[in-house]
Amino acid sequence: MNRVYSSLFISFLCISNNVVSQNYDWYSNFLWMNDYSINQQPQDTYFTKAKTNVRTERVDLKLYYEVLCPDCIDLDRTQFKHIVNVLSPYLTITTYPYGNAQTIEKNGKVQFKCQHGPKECYGNKLHACTLQHITNHRQALLFNICMMEPNNKTRGSDDASATRCSREMRISKNAITQCAKGQEGNQLLKYYGEESRIANFEYVPYVLINGLEWKGTDLMHDVCAAFHDPPGVCFDNKNAIDGGYFVQRTGYFD
Repeated sequence: MNRVYSSLFISFLCISNNVVSQNYDWYSNFLWMNDYSINQQPQDTYFTKAKTNVRTERVDLKLYYEVLCPDCIDLDRTQFKHIVNVLSPYLTITTYPYGNAQTIEKNGKVQFKCQHGPKECYGNKLHACTLQHITNHRQALLFNICMMEPNNKTRGSDDASATRCSREMRISKNAITQCAKGQEGNQLLKYYGEESRIANFEYVPYVLINGLEWKGTDLMHDVCAAFHDPPGVCFDNKNAIDGGYFVQRTGYFD
């Protein structure tokens, strides 16, 4: 007897669900045929707006340098490294490893004369090849910064530095050193020379923030000042906001 009642109860549920489903279908068709719309409330779009509120402002940062210049090494290993680590998602960063070198083309061959000698020319090529062969741009910048670290025997940016950074960052150096020792390295350094001549600087390190020459002393501070709407990291870093840069934001490029 219980089985009979159970079967009847289950049948009733199935019929009820079917009727409800049909009623909802009828209601939906009614709205569609009569061109009714359901008004969306402001709170309905709250989470959508939060998800689509993506930051689009980017500050353009350009660094022109040569690998054995003491001031370039100091800036690269300290302030520029900090910028890359904490601000790179909000910046467009372009680096030019050439500096005060000269490009000499003779009899179809390209040669370079660098301010600190042949070792600097080769180091510049290592940096150029790193930018070419490490596809993750932030990792490429950090690899070059790593190579700028002097060691007990050299001033950095040589094969020993490439080997050390390759080991520390777990990135293969083979394509980089092969590039630096071949024609690809020559062509890349020639390109960075052409771009450096367009910039027409008189000293290195030479930095442009949104196309304006940087003459300050605190790069993080001044890059943050270039934003109309600075990212939160600018407020998290004490050095970036000391001095009230919102009031003095144009003074750093005079």
